[in-house]
Amino acid sequence: MKILDKAFPLASAPLLQPLVMRLLTKLENIPQEKLDALVTDETLYRSAPLEVRHHIWLSNSQLFCREVREEIRKFIKGYYF
Repeated sequence: MKILDKAFPLASAPLLQPLVMRLLTKLENIPQEKLDALVTDETLYRSAPLEVRHHIWLSNSQLFCREVREEIRKFIKGYYF
């Protein structure tokens, strides 16, 4: 956890982002303040692996619903058009 605390503020740096995301995937419980920071920064959120997004969606069901709706729209648009 100490490594994550030191590395997380640098997560927006392209070279360190994969390391930070990998550290997050190894945690059973990601601290809420880290999840909130990921949601706040759209670039970090989009680069988060599915395992990390799962934690985010568990704490933010509205965001999960928005993501699912968008995927359904893409599917329908691709299917019918």
